[in-house]
Amino acid sequence: MLNKVKKSKKGFTLTEMIVVLVIIVILIALLVPTLVGYIDKAKEKSVMAEGKMVLTAAQTIASERYGESKQLTDAPADKPGTVTYSSIDNTTTGDNDKTKIVKLAEMPAKGKIDELKIENYKVTSIKYSNGGKVATYTSAGWTVQ
Repeated sequence: MLNKVKKSKKGFTLTEMIVVLVIIVILIALLVPTLVGYIDKAKEKSVMAEGKMVLTAAQTIASERYGESKQLTDAPADKPGTVTYSSIDNTTTGDNDKTKIVKLAEMPAKGKIDELKIENYKVTSIKYSNGGKVATYTSAGWTVQ
Protein backbone atom coordinates (compact mmCIF):
# COMPACT_ATOMS: atom_id res chain seq x y z
CA MET A 1 0.00 0.00 0.00
CA LEU A 2 1.25 3.37 -0.86
CA ASN A 3 1.82 5.82 1.91
CA LYS A 4 -0.23 8.82 1.32
CA VAL A 5 1.65 11.94 2.20
CA LYS A 6 -0.62 14.45 3.85
CA LYS A 7 -0.01 17.98 2.80
CA SER A 8 -0.49 20.43 5.60
CA LYS A 9 -2.34 23.57 4.69
CA LYS A 10 -0.66 25.91 7.11
CA GLY A 11 -0.16 29.56 6.18
CA PHE A 12 -1.91 31.98 3.87
CA THR A 13 -2.15 32.06 0.13
CA LEU A 14 -0.74 34.94 -1.85
CA THR A 15 -4.25 36.13 -2.69
CA GLU A 16 -5.22 36.29 0.98
CA MET A 17 -2.10 38.31 1.80
CA ILE A 18 -2.80 40.78 -1.01
CA VAL A 19 -6.40 41.26 0.15
CA VAL A 20 -5.27 41.97 3.71
CA LEU A 21 -2.65 44.47 2.49
CA VAL A 22 -5.22 46.27 0.31
CA ILE A 23 -7.58 46.59 3.28
CA ILE A 24 -4.77 48.00 5.45
CA VAL A 25 -3.81 50.54 2.76
CA ILE A 26 -7.43 51.68 2.43
CA LEU A 27 -7.72 52.16 6.21
CA ILE A 28 -4.49 54.15 6.32
CA ALA A 29 -5.65 56.32 3.41
CA LEU A 30 -8.81 57.14 5.34
CA LEU A 31 -7.11 57.84 8.67
CA VAL A 32 -4.09 59.95 7.66
CA PRO A 33 -6.00 63.14 6.67
CA THR A 34 -8.03 62.95 9.87
CA LEU A 35 -4.92 62.58 12.01
CA VAL A 36 -3.19 65.49 10.28
CA GLY A 37 -6.13 67.73 11.19
CA TYR A 38 -5.90 66.65 14.83
CA ILE A 39 -2.16 67.33 14.89
CA ASP A 40 -2.66 70.88 13.54
CA LYS A 41 -5.37 71.59 16.10
CA ALA A 42 -3.15 70.28 18.88
CA LYS A 43 -0.30 72.59 17.78
CA GLU A 44 -2.68 75.55 17.72
CA LYS A 45 -3.95 74.78 21.22
CA SER A 46 -0.40 74.30 22.44
CA VAL A 47 0.86 77.65 21.12
CA MET A 48 -2.22 79.40 22.53
CA ALA A 49 -1.66 77.84 25.96
CA GLU A 50 1.98 78.91 25.90
CA GLY A 51 0.92 82.42 24.85
CA LYS A 52 -1.51 82.58 27.76
CA MET A 53 1.31 81.60 30.13
CA VAL A 54 3.39 84.45 28.69
CA LEU A 55 0.45 86.83 29.20
CA THR A 56 0.09 85.76 32.83
CA ALA A 57 3.83 86.04 33.47
CA ALA A 58 4.08 89.48 31.84
CA GLN A 59 1.04 90.78 33.71
CA THR A 60 2.52 89.45 36.97
CA ILE A 61 5.78 91.35 36.39
CA ALA A 62 3.90 94.52 35.39
CA SER A 63 1.70 94.29 38.49
CA GLU A 64 4.75 93.80 40.72
CA ARG A 65 6.37 96.89 39.23
CA TYR A 66 3.19 98.89 39.74
CA GLY A 67 2.90 97.70 43.35
CA GLU A 68 6.53 98.61 44.02
CA SER A 69 6.11 101.90 42.12
CA LYS A 70 9.14 101.02 39.99
CA GLN A 71 9.39 101.43 36.28
CA LEU A 72 9.55 98.47 33.95
CA THR A 73 12.92 97.51 32.49
CA ASP A 74 13.53 99.52 29.30
CA ALA A 75 10.59 101.85 30.00
CA PRO A 76 11.11 105.50 29.12
CA ALA A 77 11.44 107.83 32.11
CA ASP A 78 8.36 109.86 31.16
CA LYS A 79 6.18 106.72 30.84
CA PRO A 80 7.30 104.27 33.55
CA GLY A 81 4.42 101.83 32.95
CA THR A 82 4.76 101.67 29.17
CA VAL A 83 7.21 99.47 27.30
CA THR A 84 7.44 97.36 24.15
CA TYR A 85 9.69 94.31 24.16
CA SER A 86 10.64 92.30 21.07
CA SER A 87 12.54 89.12 20.26
CA ILE A 88 12.45 87.47 23.68
CA ASP A 89 13.42 83.80 23.85
CA ASN A 90 15.20 81.35 26.16
CA THR A 91 18.58 82.87 25.34
CA THR A 92 17.58 86.14 27.03
CA THR A 93 19.86 86.70 30.00
CA GLY A 94 20.38 89.21 32.76
CA ASP A 95 18.44 90.41 35.75
CA ASN A 96 15.65 92.18 33.92
CA ASP A 97 11.92 91.88 33.32
CA LYS A 98 12.36 90.00 30.03
CA THR A 99 14.29 87.19 31.74
CA LYS A 100 11.74 87.05 34.55
CA ILE A 101 8.89 86.71 32.05
CA VAL A 102 10.67 83.81 30.30
CA LYS A 103 11.24 82.03 33.61
CA LEU A 104 7.72 82.62 34.94
CA ALA A 105 6.09 81.48 31.69
CA GLU A 106 8.36 78.42 31.51
CA MET A 107 8.76 79.04 27.80
CA PRO A 108 9.80 76.02 25.73
CA ALA A 109 13.14 76.10 23.90
CA LYS A 110 11.57 76.91 20.53
CA GLY A 111 9.16 79.48 21.92
CA LYS A 112 9.67 83.16 21.14
CA ILE A 113 7.91 86.36 22.12
CA ASP A 114 7.99 88.40 18.93
CA GLU A 115 6.32 91.40 20.53
CA LEU A 116 5.03 92.28 24.00
CA LYS A 117 3.40 95.63 24.77
CA ILE A 118 2.69 96.87 28.28
CA GLU A 119 0.84 100.16 28.65
CA ASN A 120 0.09 101.67 32.07
CA TYR A 121 1.23 98.46 33.75
CA LYS A 122 -1.27 96.36 31.76
CA VAL A 123 -0.39 93.93 28.97
CA THR A 124 -2.14 95.20 25.83
CA SER A 125 -0.73 92.93 23.12
CA ILE A 126 1.43 89.85 22.65
CA LYS A 127 2.70 88.07 19.58
CA TYR A 128 4.07 84.63 20.53
CA SER A 129 5.39 81.99 18.13
CA ASN A 130 6.40 78.36 18.43
CA GLY A 131 6.75 75.64 15.81
CA GLY A 132 5.46 77.70 12.90
CA LYS A 133 2.26 78.74 14.69
CA VAL A 134 1.74 82.30 15.95
CA ALA A 135 -0.64 83.26 18.78
CA THR A 136 -1.63 86.92 18.94
CA TYR A 137 -3.30 88.62 21.89
CA THR A 138 -5.02 91.99 21.65
CA SER A 139 -7.96 93.62 23.41
CA ALA A 140 -10.21 91.61 21.02
CA GLY A 141 -8.84 88.32 22.41
CA TRP A 142 -6.62 85.51 21.09
CA THR A 143 -6.06 84.42 17.50
CA VAL A 144 -3.80 81.68 16.14
CA GLN A 145 -2.30 81.58 12.66
